[in-house]
Amino acid sequence: MKLSAFCLAAAISVSAAAGVANAQTSLKLGFATAATSPYGYAAGILAEEVKQKSGGRLNVEIFPASQLGGEREMIEGLQIGTLDLNFTSPAPLGNFVPDVAVFEVPFLIRGFAHADAVLDGAVGQGLIGKINGRNLVGLAFGYLGPVHLVTNPRPITKPEDLRGLKIRTQENEIHLITFRTLGALPTPMAFPELFGALQQGAVDGMDNPSTTVRSGRFFQAAKHISLTGHRFIITPMLASPVTWGKLSPQDRQIVADAAKTAALALRKRVQELEEETIKALASEGMQVTKVADIDAFVQALKPAEAEFARRFGRETLEAIRNTK
Repeated sequence: MKLSAFCLAAAISVSAAAGVANAQTSLKLGFATAATSPYGYAAGILAEEVKQKSGGRLNVEIFPASQLGGEREMIEGLQIGTLDLNFTSPAPLGNFVPDVAVFEVPFLIRGFAHADAVLDGAVGQGLIGKINGRNLVGLAFGYLGPVHLVTNPRPITKPEDLRGLKIRTQENEIHLITFRTLGALPTPMAFPELFGALQQGAVDGMDNPSTTVRSGRFFQAAKHISLTGHRFIITPMLASPVTWGKLSPQDRQIVADAAKTAALALRKRVQELEEETIKALASEGMQVTKVADIDAFVQALKPAEAEFARRFGRETLEAIRNTK
C-alpha cells in the first residue's frame, strides 16, 4: 500500500470511529502522534473492533496529536481516570513503571522478529504484570519499529559525528545516558515542541521511527536521516484502572481483545512501511544515510553497559538479547 493511501485509510478509520453516535459508553483514546501515523491506523482498528464486538454499546473516541496532553500527562490521566485508553512508548512510561524502560537500552532489540519473540514471550508478559502493579492496566504491546537519527548540520555515520550536537530526547534517563556517552548534548523536550525547535535550530537533531518522521512532516524541519536503528520503540497499549473498574467483565474482555488485535495490526503495518517510508522521505528531499559500521556505536556505548545492568539487571538484559 502506498503511504498516501495508508494515511487516507487511517484518517477515515479515525473519523469513522469518532463519529459513532448513541453509544452507551464512550471511551477516550489519546496518543501523541498524528492521526495519519501508525498509531492512528491502530486506533481505528481498535475502535472498530470495540464497536462491532459490543454491538455499538461502546464507542472509542480518538484524540491524536497530543490533543489531550503530552505523553506523561496522558499516562497521569489514565491513573486518575480523565483518560480511558492510551498508546505510549517506554520512555514516558518508564517514569511510572521503571522496568519498561529496559526497551530504551540502545541496540538491545535486533529487529522485528526479535521484538515479536520478546514481547510475546516471558519478558513481555512479565512487563504487563509490572504495568498492572503501578495503577495502570496493560493491554498489549505493539511497536513503531527501529529508531533512526534525524539531524540538520550533518549526517551521522560514526559516533564522533554526534559530538557537540544538541539532540532532543524524551524525559528518560536512558536516553540521556546514551547520548552523553556518545558525546552529544541530550535536550529533553515534549514532542509537540519538537518540530519548531528543529526548524528554529534550538536543537540539532532527534531520534524517531521513520513513520513518525514522515507523518509528522519532519522532513520539512531537518535535512538528514541516518539509519542507525539504535533503539526499537515498543508501544504499550494501556487502559485506566478507573475505567476498568467501571466496565463489566464482558466489556473488559472486548476492549482487551480489541487492543491485542490492534497491536498485531500495528506491528504488521510498521513492518510493511519501514522500507517504503524511507524511500518516501528521500523523495521529500531528506538525505538518507545508511550506517555501515553499527558496531562502532555499540562499542562506543560500552562504558554505559554497567549502568544499564545496574538499573535493569544483567540477567534481564541477557534474557532479552538471548530470546530467539
